[in-house]
Amino acid sequence: IYRTVDWPDGTGPIELAVGSHLASAAMLLAGILLLFGGEAFAPLGGVPLVVIAQVASASAMFAFFFRLQAVGGPVYLSQIGYVAAAVGLFAGTIFLGEHYQLLTWAGALIITAGVFITTRAQSQKA
Repeated sequence: IYRTVDWPDGTGPIELAVGSHLASAAMLLAGILLLFGGEAFAPLGGVPLVVIAQVASASAMFAFFFRLQAVGGPVYLSQIGYVAAAVGLFAGTIFLGEHYQLLTWAGALIITAGVFITTRAQSQKA
């Protein structure tokens, strides 16, 4: 809600995403180096494509997150965790061959319905 109320003048979602991402990465890097040293990063050398994919997907997520906040506001944004969980169900099923109970799929359907209801209500206000 703070970012919605006090969004910095003249900045777009990409600038805020980059700034937030760099700040959090710097703090995480400092913490890892302080606690575990540089050898904590050695295993990443064996999977460079995975590292690149993770950096790209996290960067895109931050950009979409801030764009969604700018467009939809805090109520719409608050649903993002639930949507991510529902998307994870589909991704797990398609890419990892996971199987879920019917009740889990019913929950994903309820989440989807909630997003559509919220989207419709916001579009009718505008």
